[in-house]
Amino acid sequence: VGTGRVNDCPVHENPKREARVLRSLPVHANIVRYIDEFEDGETHALVMEYAGGGDLLDYLLEHRPTHSES
Repeated sequence: VGTGRVNDCPVHENPKREARVLRSLPVHANIVRYIDEFEDGETHALVMEYAGGGDLLDYLLEHRPTHSES
C-alpha cells in the first residue's frame, strides 16, 4: 500500500492498524500468522505466513451450495 494513502484509508486498508491487530491475535491453527512488517518510503508491506491452497474467496465461490443442494 502506498504510504501517502495510509492516513485516509478505511480500517481494512490501513496497514499500520492492521499490523497492530494482527500482532494482538493469539496463535491459532485457523489464523494466518503475522510475521513482520516493513516500510520502504512509498510502500508498507505486511509479511504473513504462507497459506497454500489459494484465495479464500475463490474457495468459497467454488464450494458454495447450488440451488439443488439447498
